[in-house]
Amino acid sequence: MEKTRIAIILRKSPTKNTEIGLDVQKFEILKKIYSDFKKEEITIVTYSDVAKGDSVNRPSLTRLFKRIPEFKYAYCYNVDRFSRSWLGIKWLHEYFTDGCQLRFVTSLGLLYAANGTLNHDTYLQFFILCGFAQYELLRIRSRIKTGIERIKADPKLRAEKYKGGSKGRSWAKSK
Repeated sequence: MEKTRIAIILRKSPTKNTEIGLDVQKFEILKKIYSDFKKEEITIVTYSDVAKGDSVNRPSLTRLFKRIPEFKYAYCYNVDRFSRSWLGIKWLHEYFTDGCQLRFVTSLGLLYAANGTLNHDTYLQFFILCGFAQYELLRIRSRIKTGIERIKADPKLRAEKYKGGSKGRSWAKSK
């Protein structure tokens, strides 16, 4: 009997914000895999991706996607981590619509119907969740940009915000 090959995709941003760590994600994904494949022999390969939003320099994911036809399933913790940008939707269509099935531990049902095609209702939910994640990123970027511009424009605000801060910042040199 041939072993079922499963990829685990661990995703985390490189920021210091508190979010679910890679170890916790892996633990939860493994619980789900062992629950789904109780009596089957499986082989699991893990890929960890720690990168910013739209960054294309993602060596672990690049390695995974080159090998994706080898796997029957790929597990990810949740949709949000998978699709923090338009790349998530692109990856779904490029790598997970024919052959390897993408499964999430939280926040979404099965993406695939019994015949292996995309489940239309769940795909709509996936697409909406991807849109919310992208919307959230755009809003964060906008707020950061607005805040930096305000601080640059108002020396009093800059002095208040960065009391005793380094003068070496690029915005601190401009008026």
